[in-house]
Amino acid sequence: MADSMSHQESIPVLTTVYPPVPPPSLADRADISDTPTHHTNFRHPAYPPGEDLLLRLPAFDHPDGGLTYAVALDCLTIITANAIGGYLAKTRDGPAIDVTRYDVLMEKDYFFIVPRPAGDGEIESCYLSNDLADLAIHLYQVQDGSDPEEPYKYPICPSFADWIFPHNCLPTDWSSQLVSGPPAAPKPPSGFTEKVLSRDNACVLTGRQTSIQACHLCPRAEDNWFWRNSMHQYVLEEVTRADYAIDDFTNGITLRADLHIEFDACGFVFMRKSEHGYTVHCLRATPDILPAHHNRQTRPLTTIRPEFIYTRLAYAIFPRVSSFLSCGWSLKKVVRLKADSGVETEIVDVAAKEFRKPPPMSQNSSPRKRSQQASMADDESYAHDLHSDPYQALFSKRKRARASSSTTGPQPSTPPALQSAPTSGLSEKELQYLREAWVGWQRPPGYTPLQKGDGERMDFTQGLHDERKGDFEGESPLDDWNEVVEASS
Repeated sequence: MADSMSHQESIPVLTTVYPPVPPPSLADRADISDTPTHHTNFRHPAYPPGEDLLLRLPAFDHPDGGLTYAVALDCLTIITANAIGGYLAKTRDGPAIDVTRYDVLMEKDYFFIVPRPAGDGEIESCYLSNDLADLAIHLYQVQDGSDPEEPYKYPICPSFADWIFPHNCLPTDWSSQLVSGPPAAPKPPSGFTEKVLSRDNACVLTGRQTSIQACHLCPRAEDNWFWRNSMHQYVLEEVTRADYAIDDFTNGITLRADLHIEFDACGFVFMRKSEHGYTVHCLRATPDILPAHHNRQTRPLTTIRPEFIYTRLAYAIFPRVSSFLSCGWSLKKVVRLKADSGVETEIVDVAAKEFRKPPPMSQNSSPRKRSQQASMADDESYAHDLHSDPYQALFSKRKRARASSSTTGPQPSTPPALQSAPTSGLSEKELQYLREAWVGWQRPPGYTPLQKGDGERMDFTQGLHDERKGDFEGESPLDDWNEVVEASS
């Protein structure tokens, strides 16, 4: 008894339970904002007021709402097809503002001005020429017939798919940020995820090693864009198969699972906002990721190519251009890829209404859905035929339905005894047998009540099946025998 009491006295007792971890807050981040309404607007000087809002970016870099000039300039350069020489002004025809790359823009509205083409109307722009060996600056040939006294209507790249990667033309601070890691020990080939996780060993934002995932910088779904822009030249491993190049570990980064989701939703990007490597830049006000990570440096991005990080910035920014392209009624001057031309582009005027998306389709809609008029015509024909030849009517209706829409899952088949059963000229007794047979098929398996006359009923329905066996090439025309029964009664 004494030994038992002594043992109990030696067992430690839990005395401390900590409260829940508090969510991230801006209490210790007096240098940034988390106000969703803080934005900086960048306007096109050649479009009328109300249609000139080219790009709107969240302004979280200052507690009163501000945006680093480097972020604005890089994003605007991308959506203007890598135009060189663009600058910000406070008015449509004003001078460039006096600002350095890492200064914070505090005004709410700016105009982004691209110099008017010189001579014949050539726009200087970084561009991958048709000769892939020539990665020099390309000059877009544009016939600019606008009034030289009016602001220049420079073209806009409408989408990531139309954007040409600016090889050898990245901003200087981007080009100098390739970090080489120590040589890796030889190891057997592995997949994209294993390579990226093995290299980073932890989330590049948090340093956590739990619930981490490898994610692509240039998205896997943009494989065609990847090859069209010759991005394979930046991978480190030898490309033995075309579909492997985009899965090179230089195009990957390690993030915690929740951060991976936000990254794929274009909620944040990696930017050059100082002389000290890459920084997290949030593109929307999240309650936890923004206060925890906005304007924080990443861990060293070893062997990650800056070209892929810059590509991800473009991928996240282009959806924000759709509002400018869709608004108003003015023709929008855009630079886009020519059809089936690789990287050859053209500059065209496109009506704003062409960029407006149609209203969303209902969940039950299908690309092959028939028009309402055709459906009504079919219904009228079906109603007429149902009384003259119900069997043929049901067969035709079901055949039209299969041709006009796809099924969402396995459909129940009509039992053999009820397939191809004629209904015209049936007596009331035979119709009653048919109704009961249909109800019986709908009952769950194992439900087999015995009733007087069951043998007679089975003989009749089997006889109907045998009589019409082989008709209509074995197709089962009936979708609901109740329609047939009601029409024939």
